[in-house]
Amino acid sequence: MFEHKDSALWFRGPAVEQRIPAGHEVAIAVQQGGSIPEVTLGVRPHDIAVRPASTEQTDGWQTGARTILTEPVGPVTYVDFDLGGQTIRASASPEVEIERDDMVEFRFNERALHFFDPGTGARITQERMS
Repeated sequence: MFEHKDSALWFRGPAVEQRIPAGHEVAIAVQQGGSIPEVTLGVRPHDIAVRPASTEQTDGWQTGARTILTEPVGPVTYVDFDLGGQTIRASASPEVEIERDDMVEFRFNERALHFFDPGTGARITQERMS
């Protein structure tokens, strides 16, 4: 679901809140009066930063996720975490110390957000929202 807050467009899911950059094609379509469909948010693992949870509040990092698997594969470690009952996979540097059941914080690369029609799986583009 999309909503306007603080002069910006935001995506809100069951366990995630993400600002949509003004130049993103979905934000442009909304500014031009396009309809906002129900969507599924997609982000590739290398576009999700993850780190151990901290007590400091850092802008842009989201909290409340528990690690369910760490998988070192050479130059990266895949970190799977539970977010509201959904498994999310991020890739991290092997130096990041995260273990199973650790609480983590994560951040999506705002320039790498993809939105999909949950019924068809088709990617939502500016043209599809017109």
